[in-house]
Amino acid sequence: MTISQKTLETSHGKIAVRETSGQGTAVMLIHGNSSSSAVFRNQLDGPLGERYHLIAPDLPGHGASGDAIDPERSYSMEGYADAMTEVLGLLGIDKAIVFGWSLGGHIGLEMIDRFPGLLGLMITGTPPVSPEEVGSGFK
Repeated sequence: MTISQKTLETSHGKIAVRETSGQGTAVMLIHGNSSSSAVFRNQLDGPLGERYHLIAPDLPGHGASGDAIDPERSYSMEGYADAMTEVLGLLGIDKAIVFGWSLGGHIGLEMIDRFPGLLGLMITGTPPVSPEEVGSGFK
């Protein structure tokens, strides 16, 4: 099994992606705020990465990804969800499971209506607040 790293040109800016060569179902791993795909290194390098096609992008402005081209468009739950949906499209993936941790869970929830090929959604560490209330934690 190999782990490849690439940078995709998206409408939100350059998005860094780690991807395993597993042949099973595609599973996108979305990290939390102020983090990166490196948080999933054990999953990528372990049995899950061997069995499943794991995709772990760095959100715009995080990790090895570039800053957003248009911050007002990209730095929101909707913007991040659009960026992650675009990444799946650029990788030619039309069906996937999404796992979201913390902020990544909120992004996964936003992807439900954006990615018709969503096979399942797993979230953890995602506080039960509405999108309108999330911003209050950053004031």
